[in-house]
Amino acid sequence: MTEKDERGGRLLDERGNLFGVINIVDLFVILVILAVVAAGAALVLSPGADEPSEETPSDAPNNDTDDDSVDEPTEQPAIEYATLDFGTQPDHIAERVATGDTWSPENTTNSLELTDIYRYTAGDKTGVIARTAVNGTLIESPDEPSRFEFRGERLRLGQEHTLEMDAYDVTGELTSIDDERETLPRTNETVVLDTRLSSATASAMSIGDEFTAGGDTVGELTDIERYPGDDQQPARVELSLSTLQQHGIATFGTTQLRTDSTLELRGAGYEFDGTLIHHGSLADFGMTDTRTATVALDNVSPRLADQLTTGLTEQTQDLTTAEIRAVNTTPAEVVVETDDGDLVVREHPRNVDVELELELTVRERADGTIEFRGERLRGGTPLAFDFGTVTVEGDLVSFDP
Repeated sequence: MTEKDERGGRLLDERGNLFGVINIVDLFVILVILAVVAAGAALVLSPGADEPSEETPSDAPNNDTDDDSVDEPTEQPAIEYATLDFGTQPDHIAERVATGDTWSPENTTNSLELTDIYRYTAGDKTGVIARTAVNGTLIESPDEPSRFEFRGERLRLGQEHTLEMDAYDVTGELTSIDDERETLPRTNETVVLDTRLSSATASAMSIGDEFTAGGDTVGELTDIERYPGDDQQPARVELSLSTLQQHGIATFGTTQLRTDSTLELRGAGYEFDGTLIHHGSLADFGMTDTRTATVALDNVSPRLADQLTTGLTEQTQDLTTAEIRAVNTTPAEVVVETDDGDLVVREHPRNVDVELELELTVRERADGTIEFRGERLRGGTPLAFDFGTVTVEGDLVSFDP
């Protein structure tokens, strides 16, 4: 074998050339380059290389993103209107409570403003009811109904709130809530009270008198019928009252205006109470009419009997309540004991029994009841009459129906 053949048959020669042609290191570098080029070509020439992937980094879901912020509730200022009943207050407090007074509690942006005030008589004190604008927070959430809060709590009927104003503190109970009305639902009601008045009060009262509470006018005396009496005179008083509508019922203060309810009022220099007997005026309470009645007076002295003459009248203001139309007398009878111990009836030597025929001014109610001076007429009822010059008392014997 020649030297050339020998050299050509070896894998590596003495210089490290592969087959005596290329250095083994250079061959490795070439192979690496070819591998990189092949990989790049495969990536470029693969199907869909020029199309965007179905999920790109911009729209691929990100499980690490916190989306809970979308469901968080939102808060914004809002107003609701509420009624607070402050109950009875001393006059120096009741008179200070005024529209526009504002309570701004500490540590909150919420506030409460008085938008309407209603005062009423309550014994020797004054009752106060207020309408308020409650400046609170409306909280809305996608998952829950919206709610209104004041100082971090929902408004609820029966809650008590103590208002710390600049000049006074007062505590009230929440009695109604809505989001529209800033004034109290007031009405004027005409009613008739049945009452008994002292002589001083009866003399002081006159049509047009105003009744006040905490400086506000809450009623007016629009008509009155007084009837003769002893220390306490029966009377019917017609009033126009400033009232509230609560749940469809008129109230004077907190008293519902129902038949038989008792009302208290304070006038200029006097006060009185009475029982409600009619909604409306005295004029429509019943028709005024006259009835002829017979009243018997027993065992009357001659001096008194002589003063009872036809034409005598009983007057109450401008109203003639009774007039004597006829006087009949008969000897009075008395029971005496005889010398034998027997009881016998004999004529009184001087006294007489008197029957008065009277014309009475009465009121006929819708149910047919006949009233005289505010009392129902019944046979046997004792009746007293003040004819100015003489006062007598007898029993009702009969009257025209």
